[in-house]
Amino acid sequence: MQLSNIRPLTQLGVENAIYTDGRPCFSPDGDTILFERWISKTMPAQFFTVSLDNTFINGETYFYYSDTYGCMRADWSWNAPDFAPAIAFTGISKDASNRIVSKIMLLTPGGKPNSAEQIPIQNYTESLLSYPAWYPDGKFLLIADYTSHNLIKVSNKGVLVETITPDLFMSGMGTVMASNSNIVAFAGQPRKITYNQNINQIWYQDGHQDPELLSSDKKGDIGRTPWFSPDGTHLTFEAKGQIYLKPVAMPFQHVKSTQVTNASRFAQHTKFSPDGKTLVWAQQTGENCSQIYCGTIEY
Repeated sequence: MQLSNIRPLTQLGVENAIYTDGRPCFSPDGDTILFERWISKTMPAQFFTVSLDNTFINGETYFYYSDTYGCMRADWSWNAPDFAPAIAFTGISKDASNRIVSKIMLLTPGGKPNSAEQIPIQNYTESLLSYPAWYPDGKFLLIADYTSHNLIKVSNKGVLVETITPDLFMSGMGTVMASNSNIVAFAGQPRKITYNQNINQIWYQDGHQDPELLSSDKKGDIGRTPWFSPDGTHLTFEAKGQIYLKPVAMPFQHVKSTQVTNASRFAQHTKFSPDGKTLVWAQQTGENCSQIYCGTIEY
């Protein structure tokens, strides 16, 4: 496997990137990429979009912003009903005591600024919730609770369905297999050690069975920010600042992961297009700047 036609999509035609663009995801039609942009250190992150075939200068378009929280870590449901809040994201702010508040928000595409609504989840009002990932039916979300380091399944109305992560594990960002919603993958580690995302590995969990290590079991190898391909046959993840692709096939440790980027700085937070042919990701291009990149997958 490899990536061809690797190219930037944002901040084209400028000598040096000036914004921090990150965490992209595809619209249902596969033509548009939604991403977060930090314009300055004093302004909260805002959502922009860019076309996959962007070949012109300044092709990014404002999509949504809030005056009171940063807009980050979005996922766009490809199966939500028309005019439904199909975009789930993390709203980041600080309270009166300067403590971070991290909540899950729902946005209807085309919504006005500040129109997104928080998902109210009973008993999780004080939790640091992040990285919402849609289940394939567009009615449920997989959410990372960074207070307990668990993944939880929640309805789009805020009803807690179940805790996904087994007692002996801690989890960060997760992804749901579209072709089999019982299967999730997550970045995590055994609970016997202190949680540290820099030593995460990728774990595969089928229903309530014990997770199995999907990424490499070699000493020092890690895995973060996993995402399944639409057909569930492949998984992309980040390891040590580069993007990898791996077939989802057992036995996992006998299946090779392929590094598909060789960026001079970090490349991370990859997502597949709806047809499974394209990857998008955030690639650092300066000390405090990054751009959205894409590439065509050659399986």
